[in-house]
Amino acid sequence: MQLYPIYLLLVGYAVEVLIKGIIFSRDPSLLVSGEKLKKDYTHHCLVDLYRETGLPMDKDTEGILSGLEEFIVWKGRSAVPKNIDKYMGQRKFPAVLHDRAKIDHLVETLIYELNKIPSVAFTSTKLEFTDDWYNKE
Repeated sequence: MQLYPIYLLLVGYAVEVLIKGIIFSRDPSLLVSGEKLKKDYTHHCLVDLYRETGLPMDKDTEGILSGLEEFIVWKGRSAVPKNIDKYMGQRKFPAVLHDRAKIDHLVETLIYELNKIPSVAFTSTKLEFTDDWYNKE
């Protein structure tokens, strides 16, 4: 359980990148000069970003996203938040973040949605590694 906050931090980063990937792949004009994000998208508010995708959001998804946001912003990196007034009332660990199956389902859903965009379609949603995957030259 000691590494679980780090897992949530990394999953939070992945979810943020997947959500932003969906948004920018659907509308590349949201990128400034083809590579830099517009100021409106440089935050980590996962619930707001997810809403921009137009995907349905149930209570569990919202709980996962808001919980992961806390781990991205501070819980996964420090004992005390930089913005104490905003986060100190939220020191409880959201119960839905204990449900790995629901977190995995959210990640798989985002990958599926990103795959539906022809310009970014992956060949697989499952990463497969062999014993020598790191020796590729």
